[in-house]
Amino acid sequence: MSWEGLRRKHYGVIVTDCGTPFDAYSAKGETSRSPQKKYTTMPDDELAALPVGDLAARDCFLFYWDTTARVVAGRHLPIIKAWGFKPTALAFTWLKLIPSASDAIWLPRDLNFGPGFTTRKNTELCILGRRGSPKRLSKSVFEIIISARREHSRKPEEFYSRVMQYAAGPYLELFSRTARRGWDCSGDQLGYFAEAAE
Repeated sequence: MSWEGLRRKHYGVIVTDCGTPFDAYSAKGETSRSPQKKYTTMPDDELAALPVGDLAARDCFLFYWDTTARVVAGRHLPIIKAWGFKPTALAFTWLKLIPSASDAIWLPRDLNFGPGFTTRKNTELCILGRRGSPKRLSKSVFEIIISARREHSRKPEEFYSRVMQYAAGPYLELFSRTARRGWDCSGDQLGYFAEAAE
């Protein structure tokens, strides 16, 4: 991932969906749906060594996406702390619907039927981290996002609008695959998806 053009000690909000590999029990378990088959992934120690903290303003929010299995195992904690942030809350829980479902009117049959070694997974989590004393702009931002699944790892547009409602920028998205107006975006697949409308 290129850090060229990113500004040091600048961003009031950093969003990241790190490329973490899926830990399969065997080569057979590593399917075409595994992240490492879709894009570049990095082990946790390499992620923790990235100079993300150098990009953050003195007061900064971090929105850190991870899978439920990794969060339960605490795999996110060393990375977030190494970047200079304190994990403080669950920012968002994305309840994924099948692509053909309506975000406004949906039925249980519309839930995305994801993989899982235990129960079949329907959600993805976004951890909220803080550095310094960043201030929230709005008390009306809800945790649950109910939105259809898109391409592998692509987050719903509603997530970005809620982040901007919750916190002031400047905004940065790391490991991004979509250019976004009003945001600095960086990632080795930037431009893979069309530029966001907002």
